[in-house]
Amino acid sequence: MDLGNIVERYGPIVIMSAIVLAGAVAGRIWMNRRLESDQAHVHVRQQLIMIGLALIGAIAIVLALPIPESERNALLGVIGLLVTAVVGLAATTHVGNGLAGIMIRSARRFRPGDFIESGSHFGRVTEIGLFHTEIQTETRDLTVLPNLRLATEPLTVVRSSGTIASATVSLGYEVHHHDVSEALGAAVAEVGLTDPVIQVRELGDFAVTYRVAGILDEPRRLLTARSDLRVAMLDHLHQAGIEIVSPTFMNQRQLQENSSSIPAEPVVPSADRGDVEAQAFDKADLAESVEELSDRLAEIVLRIAEIEDGEQTPEALRRLESLNQSRDVISRVIDERRKSVEEDPRR
Repeated sequence: MDLGNIVERYGPIVIMSAIVLAGAVAGRIWMNRRLESDQAHVHVRQQLIMIGLALIGAIAIVLALPIPESERNALLGVIGLLVTAVVGLAATTHVGNGLAGIMIRSARRFRPGDFIESGSHFGRVTEIGLFHTEIQTETRDLTVLPNLRLATEPLTVVRSSGTIASATVSLGYEVHHHDVSEALGAAVAEVGLTDPVIQVRELGDFAVTYRVAGILDEPRRLLTARSDLRVAMLDHLHQAGIEIVSPTFMNQRQLQENSSSIPAEPVVPSADRGDVEAQAFDKADLAESVEELSDRLAEIVLRIAEIEDGEQTPEALRRLESLNQSRDVISRVIDERRKSVEEDPRR
C-alpha cells in the first residue's frame, strides 16, 4: 500500500481524532474562563459538558472510520444502545445519584454554607457535586451523602433568614410554672434570641417538661446559641432558687434541713468557651464565602458587559476600569479560597 492510499484511508480518522482532541482542550479552557464567575457550579458543569463532548467525539470518530457503511451503522447502533442502557439504568446507584445531583442543582434547595439534616447526619454544606454532597459536622469531620438520598428522603434545611434555637428541662411539680416561665424568659433574653416561646411539653409521672425557644437571626451561631441558652437556663433557674432535679433524684448524702443542691456562685469569671462554629465548620465557611463571592463576581461581570455595550463616555470608562479591578481581585480571592477547600488534607 503506497503513501497515497494510506493517507486516503487513514487521513480522515487522524484528522477527526485531532479535531476531537483539540475540541476537548479548547472546551476545557473555555469552561475555565467562561465559568469563573460561577465557581460553585464549575465542577458539575464541567463534568456534564465533558461527558457531552466525549459522546459527540465518539460519534464523530466512528463516522470518520475507514470502514464499510454497514459496519459504521452497526457501531452507531451500539453507541445508541449504550446511551439508551445508561438512561434506562437511571435507577441504579451511580446514574441515579448523577440525575439527583442535577435535580438538586436545578432546584437550589440549599447552597454551600447552609445547615442541613438528613436522617442522623447534621452539618454545614461544603460542596454540592454531581454524585454526592459533602457536609461538615459539628466535630469538624466531613461526611459525604449520596445525592439520591437527599433527593428521595426527607431533608431539613436551616433557613438562612433565621432559625429556632430551643432547649428542654424537667422540673418538679413543687415549682410553680409562673416562676419557671420568668426564669426561662430571662435566659432567652440574655442569649439574644427574639420572639421567645415557653411551653409546658409534658406532665410526666414525676416531673414537668418545659421547652424554651427563640428565633436566632444568625444561623451560623446555631451551636453556640444552643449551648449559651442552656447555660443561661442553668444560671437563671438557680438564681431563682429553682433546683433542676425531679422527685426521682436520689442523693446518698445526708443533707441538713433547708439545704439544697444549688451550686455556689463562681468566684472566678467563666472561662472563654471559644468559637465553636469557627472550629467545627472552617471548610463550610470557606465554601460559603466562595459562593457569596461568586454571586458578587457574576453581578460585576454583568455590569461590565452592560457598560461595554453602552456609550463609552469618560465616566463610563472610569467605571469600567474600577469594575475590572474589582473583578480581578474577587477572582483571585475565589481561586485562593477554592484552592484551600480542594487542598484540605482531610479529603
